[in-house]
Amino acid sequence: MNTAVQLAIEKKEATLPITFARRVDLYFFVHKGLCAFMCHALTRVGQTDGDDQTELRETLSMVGDLLDMCESHLQHEKNFIHPALEARQPGSSLLAAQNHDDHENSLHVLRRSVDAISVAQEKNRGRALTDLYRLLARFVAVNFEHMHEEETANNAILWAHYSDSEINDILRLVMSAVSPQAYNKMLRWIVPHVSASERAAMFIGMKQSRPATVFTQVLAHVKPHLAESEWNKLMAALAGV
Repeated sequence: MNTAVQLAIEKKEATLPITFARRVDLYFFVHKGLCAFMCHALTRVGQTDGDDQTELRETLSMVGDLLDMCESHLQHEKNFIHPALEARQPGSSLLAAQNHDDHENSLHVLRRSVDAISVAQEKNRGRALTDLYRLLARFVAVNFEHMHEEETANNAILWAHYSDSEINDILRLVMSAVSPQAYNKMLRWIVPHVSASERAAMFIGMKQSRPATVFTQVLAHVKPHLAESEWNKLMAALAGV
């Protein structure tokens, strides 16, 4: 790597917090879920046999779900988090907003790529899948960098200007805009990809704030996606609540 570039990266990283106080984090759980889904979808595209119609349909459906989730996530940040940043530190959301514009353009390109595979002749599917794989790989790489910026620079601004109670209010606004169907899809990717202690804290909070029937439904929804040991740890944590 060019020395000047390396120095610039190190200088930038030096301005970002490496460890965080235990503050309310708007990004943490949803980003873990998105990262897991992105990696899984990218791997799946790379493995897909274009001659197997069932496998191809399942893969393209998965990519479509990922793109929907990313688009929804961008919109929620635009509608709720960016205004919160601007309210207390004007100009602080400009870089994130510019990145989001680029992501939206990339989402359109990816959707066109998915559509092209759906109608491609058999002899052209292999190349079309390779094109999708490369586009998706770049999208994932750019998003990983973007999410790091949000979790560090944006959080630093939120924590400097908002109390945890105020950040929780923002989070509630975000969650109020998420449909039950979208919420279940996101949980499917978040819950298996957080640590046991993070998972326990998440579900203890749910148990204390949700009706018992809703909580039972959520548990049933995520159980198939947890290993037996992970499920047992969660049950042990909930038993004491």
